[in-house]
Amino acid sequence: MKKRFLGRTVFLRHGQTKYTDVFPDLTKAGTRTITKSAGLIRPFIKDHQNLVIVASPHARTLGSADVIAKAIEYKGQIKEEPTIRAAGVKDKKAGKAIFDEHTRNGGMRALSIAYATDPRYEDSQIFEPRSEVRQRFFVYLAHMVRNLLISMGPTPCFICVSHYETLYYFVERLFGLDYEKDEPLGHGEIIVVSIYDVGTANIVELEVTFRNETINNVFFDYKEKGIRT
Repeated sequence: MKKRFLGRTVFLRHGQTKYTDVFPDLTKAGTRTITKSAGLIRPFIKDHQNLVIVASPHARTLGSADVIAKAIEYKGQIKEEPTIRAAGVKDKKAGKAIFDEHTRNGGMRALSIAYATDPRYEDSQIFEPRSEVRQRFFVYLAHMVRNLLISMGPTPCFICVSHYETLYYFVERLFGLDYEKDEPLGHGEIIVVSIYDVGTANIVELEVTFRNETINNVFFDYKEKGIRT
């Protein structure tokens, strides 16, 4: 069976913020970053009549989505999606101490290394475990794929504004990011995912573009909610 294009999703991290939780919760730099991101997104959405902007239910993501909507003259509503929300912090004092410990000794690069390895990020008394945050992303992707498979209208395209901890593992795994030399997922960075039906039960093919590199033949099992290698 010839593969069939189902739709496209552009994921991105929100812009720089002061974490006030007051909409739009973006700094001036954050607004500039997301405005630039909107320009980078345009080529990937120009042929799509069925466009939907989705954001996690945080002020900084909704604010970023609003900047994109205005920049691309989007006329629809921004849909809130809790599945792609930020990681929860249950013990804010302990969580901040761990975060400060890592960023103080190497900034976001050190935090990225630590987030993947430090067992404290799996401690459910402090954080929403990183493994659960990672899985939430795949749950959302599976839900999207199922909807694309039954879609009868124009080919959908989504712009999804989310968070570092929700998105980083996806590109880290596919593109083999090494934080000793590679930059962590930055504010406003885009990840373009094109989705294809390949006629195999529970499997779709993903074409993923990140930092001007495209990877094909990424197979996603939307029943098991994971990447097949």
